[in-house]
Amino acid sequence: MTSKAPAPKIGLADIFTADFWRYLFKSLWLFFPGILILILGTLTFWILSQGRDIMLITVEQGNKFVFLYCILAVFLWTYVTWYTSRLVGKASGFQQPDENHIWIRLRMQLPRLMGFSCLTVVILAFLQLPGVPVPGKILVNKPWNLILLLLSIPYYFLIYVCWERFIKRDYEKDKPRYLKFLRSVRNVTAF
Repeated sequence: MTSKAPAPKIGLADIFTADFWRYLFKSLWLFFPGILILILGTLTFWILSQGRDIMLITVEQGNKFVFLYCILAVFLWTYVTWYTSRLVGKASGFQQPDENHIWIRLRMQLPRLMGFSCLTVVILAFLQLPGVPVPGKILVNKPWNLILLLLSIPYYFLIYVCWERFIKRDYEKDKPRYLKFLRSVRNVTAF
């Protein structure tokens, strides 16, 4: 299996190699069930009237438990998508060991990207409801939804790179500031 050290990052030069495309298609095939569920969820929340009705009921109800159940269901969907894809990727690494850094990175990043995409699909579904942020208007039209969904892929990698740089800093010198930041993140996410 893979070593303890993280695999080298996929560079721009790697994208133009045949290995990258081979491993990309191999990983798309490996994670096909999760990708299919993600596509079906997108179609359900964006196109089907029943999915849009669920989103409207979630927003319009005065009962806080309906909104809480919807958020809980979205987090469950995200968690199941991410975790099952992660397990499939790890099992594939045990059954067919391959030390190529592209394959290791794709097996690690695609489950995370799929979980992030679940959240993106639901957020964009809320934004295309009529009258949710502004009464009588739709905030995001249908062609923009697909564009924003595709733009969320580089946005995910931007968040990943920024967070990775943030974590790798040496916090022993600036520990009080780091603890203050963690408390502020905790307080923001608690509300």
